[in-house]
Amino acid sequence: MDTSASSSSGSNGAAAAHAASARVHHLPGHPLPFLASGGPLCCSGADEGGRVDLFARSLRRPLLLFLHPHVQATGDCAAAQHLRAVAAARPAWLRAEPQLEVFGVSTQPEQSLRTAAAALRLPYALLSDAEERAFVAPLELPCDAGGQLSSVTLLLRDGQVTRVDLPELEAQAEALQRRTLALLKPDAPPEQTQ
Repeated sequence: MDTSASSSSGSNGAAAAHAASARVHHLPGHPLPFLASGGPLCCSGADEGGRVDLFARSLRRPLLLFLHPHVQATGDCAAAQHLRAVAAARPAWLRAEPQLEVFGVSTQPEQSLRTAAAALRLPYALLSDAEERAFVAPLELPCDAGGQLSSVTLLLRDGQVTRVDLPELEAQAEALQRRTLALLKPDAPPEQTQ
C-alpha cells in the first residue's frame, strides 16, 4: 500500500503517512461483509436508487472503490477534484482490465450525494453508506471524527479486499492513473509501497 499522505515534508509527513498506513493495514485479504440489506445505496448511474451488493459483484468481476469524504455539490472541494481525476483516469484502467467496475463510496447522506453526483456528471456510480454503515463498519474503514471516510482506494476480487492504496486527495489524474494501474497488475504484491 502506498503510505504517502497529503502532508509531504519532514517528520509531520512521515508521522501522517505512518498513521494513515496503520488505519488500513488490516484490509488486504479482508473478506467483504455479506449484507442482508444488499449493500450501499446507489446515488447515480444505472443502479440509481437500488442497493449495490459489492460482495456478489466482486465474485463476477474486479471492483475498484474510491472511498472519499463528503463532496460539495458546487464541486469546489478536494473530494470533487479527486472524483473528477478518477473519471479522467478510468478509460486507461478499463483498457488494462476490461471487466473492471468503478465506484465512489462515501458516508455522505443519500440526497446530498445524489445532488453532487448530478452536478459532477461522473461516468461511474457513487454509493452512499450513510444510513447503516453496513459496509464501512465491518471493514473498519478509516473515518475522521465527523464520520467522513478518508481517501482510500480498494481493489476487490473474489469477495475480498486484494489491494489497498492511500492516494493523495489532491492527486492529478495522471498520478492517480499510474498508482491505480499498479494496483491492477496481477503480479503486484497486495500492498503497494512508495
